[in-house]
Amino acid sequence: MNTIISRAQFIRGNLSGRHSPIRPPGSKPEIKFLEACTQCKECITACPEGILVRGAGRYPQINFMLGECTFCGECATHCNSHAFIPQSTTPERQAWSLRAFINNQCLVLKKVLCEICKDQCEQQAISFHFQANTLPYPVINSENCTGCGACYGPCPTNAIQLRSP
Repeated sequence: MNTIISRAQFIRGNLSGRHSPIRPPGSKPEIKFLEACTQCKECITACPEGILVRGAGRYPQINFMLGECTFCGECATHCNSHAFIPQSTTPERQAWSLRAFINNQCLVLKKVLCEICKDQCEQQAISFHFQANTLPYPVINSENCTGCGACYGPCPTNAIQLRSP
């Protein structure tokens, strides 16, 4: 399978593209986004949640440690460089393909009960399945998950990853 990576990823040695920054919802594909974006910072300033930051190359990227994305579209509305796909063709749930995944850092695997990810998820995409003699383990319903990142920042062990399926 071929993976398209940017020049910056190549220079940094990120040949797999796995450590790609998360762009605002509705952004054009990475190469097109980088070509169109002028690093003007309008989208960063417009974000009411304050989760957009300047990343590598001064391009905007999302930092879910700062909060969640509400898919308000202000970043796209304030972009004058056409780095976003027009919203009429991007319904809220299809703003991006990001979904939450639980990795092996989850406290449940260390025999500690924690449900903070579930408590933060307004979409009710995270549930805990109970089995005899074990702590309940989080299960993500990818149909309900919007990839908003609400579960990401509060997780005390960074056990949640947001990525495309």
